[in-house]
Amino acid sequence: MARFTGKRVLITGGTSGIGLAGARARRRRGRAAGADRRGWATALADRGIRVNVLVPGAISTSLRSFMSDDVREDFEHDVVSRVPLGRIGTADEAAAVALFLLSDDASYVTASQHAVDGGLTKR
Repeated sequence: MARFTGKRVLITGGTSGIGLAGARARRRRGRAAGADRRGWATALADRGIRVNVLVPGAISTSLRSFMSDDVREDFEHDVVSRVPLGRIGTADEAAAVALFLLSDDASYVTASQHAVDGGLTKR
């Protein structure tokens, strides 16, 4: 049988596992992806494929650009007040974790879940 190699990083909804308003469906999908990672990692391991999950927290993107400045500032202040590191993360910080998981440095990492959320889900 041919041996394939590969790496997969599943990126869940940014509010998976936390209680922000309007995030219920995203949390369910994120939790499902998190739970599925173990099954997928087991099923694909004999093919040399690693499966890991990245769970971003509040990341600074243009996603909230539809909000008025006041609403966005209130939302971000509320989120930051819950984050132990006291700030919103950057896309580069989340990408760095994904790049690590896709790199050869993570060749023995599979079925893992990594929160890039400034400690929000650990509260």
